[in-house]
Amino acid sequence: MNKNIDEEMIKRIVSRRAEEFGDHVSPREVTLEIMEADVAQGCRLFHAYWGAGESQRSLSGLLRDKEAPDTYPAQALGKIFQRWIVSEGKIPNAGHAALVVSYLYDPSSRYNVILTVEDKATLIDKQEWLPYIKPPELIEVSGQQGISFWRVGPSGASQMRVYLDKDRIIQTDEMLVQEFLNGESQSGM
Repeated sequence: MNKNIDEEMIKRIVSRRAEEFGDHVSPREVTLEIMEADVAQGCRLFHAYWGAGESQRSLSGLLRDKEAPDTYPAQALGKIFQRWIVSEGKIPNAGHAALVVSYLYDPSSRYNVILTVEDKATLIDKQEWLPYIKPPELIEVSGQQGISFWRVGPSGASQMRVYLDKDRIIQTDEMLVQEFLNGESQSGM
């Protein structure tokens, strides 16, 4: 990754992307937080913010090699998954992959990823949820690599499954813990 990141160019791209959300934002109004380390070879993530208080908006993005910043989370994540698979032969540590997914899909940091059994004990207060919630794990869906992890946020706990499909496009499934509970109660009938 080039140490001389063009922050002004990133801000201009974020400003144009903000218009897709209906926000008219000058590049000067955009604040950037760029990760210090690469999450995959040549891949660095950033968060961009604009506005203040309840009207604050944000998005995440990917800086990869000398390409233009990618501010579409699924597309950026697909590039990272492909880089992991090409450079390392597989998706790395499940916890690391879960944090990368969360960083891209949750730029406002409203969710906590359950990384360990200790996190589960600390972040989950409903006993009936505990049997379902597990630390991150690598998965395979139709022969393609992916990640499964749990997160806790304003709407409760949910399991995220993220994987590359056969066309190398990122697919994301999210299931609320209530759906696991409902499935169990219906199977008991």
